[in-house]
Amino acid sequence: MLERGEPLERHFTVRTVTIPEPSGFAPKRIAKLIDSLGISQAVFARLIGVSLKLVEAWLAGTREPSRMARRLLELIEDDPRGFLRRVKKPAA
Repeated sequence: MLERGEPLERHFTVRTVTIPEPSGFAPKRIAKLIDSLGISQAVFARLIGVSLKLVEAWLAGTREPSRMARRLLELIEDDPRGFLRRVKKPAA
C-alpha cells in the first residue's frame, strides 16, 4: 500500500507493469453510461469537463472519445454512483 507522499516510481515502472489501452466506447455504451447516472447530457458534459457538442458528437458516432476520455469513462462505468458522490455538489 502506498503511503501519502510516497512516490509511485518505487512501485511501478514501465518494466514492472503493463497498462492496457482503455476500451472503446460506442455511442450506445456512452448513452447507457449517461442513463446509469440518471443525468442529462449537459450535466454529464460538465461533470467530465467537455462540451455538450462533444458529447452529442460521441452519441451521434461522428467523433470518438480520446484515450484519456475513454479511461475516465471506464472509471465512471466501474462505479457510476461513486463517481457522482465524489464530484457533485448541491446547487447554491
